[in-house]
This record gives sequence, C-alpha cells and structure tokens, in this order.
Amino acid sequence: MTSILKADDIQDSSGNNIINEAGDTITIGASGDTITIPSGATISNLGTASGFSGGLAEVSQYRMGGGTISVSATTSTLLDNAFAEVYKVGTGMTYSSGIWTFPSTGIWRIELCLTLLAQSSGGDCRYAGGQIHTTPDDGTYTNVANVYTNANWISSNWYMGTHSDVFFDVTSTSTHKVKFFAYSAVDTATEQSTGANRTYATFTRLGDT
Repeated sequence: MTSILKADDIQDSSGNNIINEAGDTITIGASGDTITIPSGATISNLGTASGFSGGLAEVSQYRMGGGTISVSATTSTLLDNAFAEVYKVGTGMTYSSGIWTFPSTGIWRIELCLTLLAQSSGGDCRYAGGQIHTTPDDGTYTNVANVYTNANWISSNWYMGTHSDVFFDVTSTSTHKVKFFAYSAVDTATEQSTGANRTYATFTRLGDT
C-alpha cells in the first residue's frame, strides 16, 4: 500500500520551518540552520546546482621584473629581487627580502619557474636550476624541491629553464614560510621581464590543513 502526504509546509513542534514549497521552489530549513548529511549517504545531482561558492579561494602569481640576479658557480643564490604581482584571487602572498608569507593556513602548492642565462666563452653547464626551501618554525629552512637541467655550449649566450613544485601544509602563517634559490655549475644570471613570465612563482591554496 502506498501513502501520499500532501503539504506545502512541514514544521517542527516549535513552528520552525523544515520544508517549504512555494512556486516550485523548495526550501529546506531556515537561515542559521545546519543541515547534516549522514555518513554513508550519497547525494546524486541530475540537474543544475547553483548558489554554491566554487573555484579556488587563493591563487596568485608573481614574476621577477626588478633586475637580474647574478648566480655564482656552485653557490645557492637567494632570489630576493623585486617580484611583481601578475594575477591574484584572494588576499595574495606577502614578500620581503626573499621570504614569502602565506595569507592563510591550508595545503598549498608552491611552484617556481626559473630561467637562467649563462655567458661563457666555452664549455658546458652540467646542471642549473631552482630550489624551494620551506620552514615550519620561521627559522630552519629545508630544501624540499630542486629541479635541474643542463646545456651544451653552442655560442656566447645560452638559456636554461626549470620548473619545480611542492605541496606545503601551512598550519601557521607566522611560522610557515618559503624562499626560492637558484643554483648552477657555472656563473649564470636570472632572466627577468616586466611584461612576460621568465622567472616567476605561483601559489595555490588547495584546501584546509
């Protein structure tokens, strides 16, 4: 036997709205209510969902455009030159003297794209690339990502580019920070531009910590 209950409003014993239907619009609960989906339940959407906040709350990109940085052979060189904001959703990063500070806690993806220009009268560059150093205590930095490339000498100038990235669990914006370095087997210099990405960094918040 099948039963049908017809009503436009369903309320609790105190008169608070549980379900309301008006003009083909169904409202569940009221402002301030918490609607809980039990563990193991599945929501299946066969229509169009609207009104949900979507996309990334924090993503920003910065390019180096304040002049080149000389990278001495076999020496880690801090990328502490001027970075300019290219794009930002949310608050964006804070940058000072080579140290990057996050605007909020969470799981972050950090990307460094580094382009180096080597000037040599001959010989090859066995390795060159960028390094990402992070700290959980605003003091002790660890090299957590380093990607290298190499190049055979052909003429007086040659370029090398690398991309490195890492996921970083930022549980405190006051202690969890990041620095970028360049490293090369021969004397090189960073490539920079105010109008195009050559040496640049991208920060993306992926979710809660």
